[in-house]
Amino acid sequence: DGLHELELTRASIDREDLAREALGAGDAMTALLTEAGPAGTVPQEAAARLGLRPGPLEKAAAVAEGAGRLVRWGGDAWWLHASEALAWMDRAEGWLKGRSAGAAPVSWVPRQELLGRWRRLLGPARSEALLLGLLAEGRIEADGDRVRPAGHKVKLTPAQREAWERILTILGGPCAMRSGKDLEGEAGPAARAVLPLLVESGEAVRFGGDFFLAPGSLESIRETLLRWSAERGPAITVPDFKDALGVTRKYAMPLLEYLDDLKWTRREGDGRRILLGP
Repeated sequence: DGLHELELTRASIDREDLAREALGAGDAMTALLTEAGPAGTVPQEAAARLGLRPGPLEKAAAVAEGAGRLVRWGGDAWWLHASEALAWMDRAEGWLKGRSAGAAPVSWVPRQELLGRWRRLLGPARSEALLLGLLAEGRIEADGDRVRPAGHKVKLTPAQREAWERILTILGGPCAMRSGKDLEGEAGPAARAVLPLLVESGEAVRFGGDFFLAPGSLESIRETLLRWSAERGPAITVPDFKDALGVTRKYAMPLLEYLDDLKWTRREGDGRRILLGP
């Protein structure tokens, strides 16, 4: 019994020694992260600096992480002191908020635009790790290949709201379409800022680079093509297309190219073949 108790005592002392060792290594990890500053570190560098093998290194990292001092982003892509991770998130979120609510407000920002902004400073792996950290903390939200500040809603100025309504009225006529330049002239300078939002919301369709029409007009065009195909066959010339829709060549050519992209038509010689079925 005495020998058994001695073995238990030794085991308990060993565990306490290991715990103290892990805590000490955890403090050393914290000190290393503090010294590293905003650049942070990676496991290989930390192991070399602390003289730890992979097993003890992981224990030290776990202690520092449990104490709320170490943040791991992208798995092993980037280890940071928690205060530095917070600072990076504040910078990135602040940039995204400014980008989303500037003079030309947007609902979403392309994911690659956010990554590109920070890739110049951090490189590919760490910029991706920063993005993942923002998502994990709920600071931003993603929809496919686009991101925005969590809960972001676009706020229009009175001039932008007036331009929004004016554009909807202009494009509300039968087969009405305009260039962006024309809409600026008719709805005011604020039109340029709200046009991307109208497209994103589905209240306008962009074609040919800088031409716009309403979704209802696009459906009318579809019906016109179906009727033409049913009555006269699938071939249609550019002049016939212009006459059928009542549009000028300024709109007809970019519109036909857009319809080609939609697979509603296909170019054949100088005209088009209508691909739509009933």
